[in-house]
Amino acid sequence: MSTTDETILVVTSIAAPTECMRLLAAGARERGARFYCIGDVPSPPHFLLEGCDFLGLDEQRKLPYHYANVAPERHYARKNIGYLKAMACGAGFILETDDDNYPTAGFWDMRIANDICSVSGSGWYNVYEWFGADAWPRGFPLDRVLVPNQGFELAASSTIKPLVWQGMVAGEPDVDAIFRLTRRQSIVFQEAPPVVLGRGVWSPFNSQNTHWAAEAFPLMYLPATCSFRATDIVRGYVAMRCLWEMEAGVAFSAPTAMQERNLHDLMRDFRDEIIIYEGAARIVSALEELELASQACCDNLMNCYRRLVELKVVQPAELQLLAAWCRDVVTLGYA
Repeated sequence: MSTTDETILVVTSIAAPTECMRLLAAGARERGARFYCIGDVPSPPHFLLEGCDFLGLDEQRKLPYHYANVAPERHYARKNIGYLKAMACGAGFILETDDDNYPTAGFWDMRIANDICSVSGSGWYNVYEWFGADAWPRGFPLDRVLVPNQGFELAASSTIKPLVWQGMVAGEPDVDAIFRLTRRQSIVFQEAPPVVLGRGVWSPFNSQNTHWAAEAFPLMYLPATCSFRATDIVRGYVAMRCLWEMEAGVAFSAPTAMQERNLHDLMRDFRDEIIIYEGAARIVSALEELELASQACCDNLMNCYRRLVELKVVQPAELQLLAAWCRDVVTLGYA
């Protein structure tokens, strides 16, 4: 597949167009960018938003993708269909967010930075601390939340190629249910230069404000046999591990979006997050032990998810879904 420099925006939503979605669509129109919204069973029958191509279940099933025919309903992982659609259009970059994240300055071009700092070493690094916030990202091990970032080497420049960019989100940033159930203070991020994490340095990243370069598109796969609150975090662990084999990494930037959070049942969130509360350390430890091949994204994905099946992080059926995804990625020329 020959790619362009085009950035395509992908969101999934089960609600009617919101003010946030209208702002995203307006930004896409201004830039001549395509914007795909992936629906699900609860989505309204008529979703009309200028500048946004809404794909309901019927439209999704008509797409020539193996994954679209096997993707479970009522799951955030249907967003994978939007990624495939963007790949089919020859996207050079895919920008993803959610329907309650308002774009702010830098949202569309956060990956354009002159200077990027780097962190090298090994172990867990709380990127929220880098941006001055007294908090931790969803997916960060609970036994590390009170441990400051120490023992890492910081550099004012980097030779690591960022293929994924994660922007912080102001307002209601992405934290876990334990944080929200036990703390009342607001979270404020300070301005700081972008930072990229080197091989062996782990931090969760999510799907709320994230840019992906074409080389990393196969790694966008969201697993469907774990919960909504775990899928993008598990995806992030796997992607970070695979990126190391590509001599690449994930960069993090100061806020380029603001969330006005949709209504959540925090106790339900807590239950859905238990797998990452209990499993973060053992998941990344198992991924580190794997021998992966340079550049072989689909093979590496299969190896990672086979291990996650053994750990019971995802179910055996995940491998069939992933196989369908990989077939589509190969067909689209991104393997």
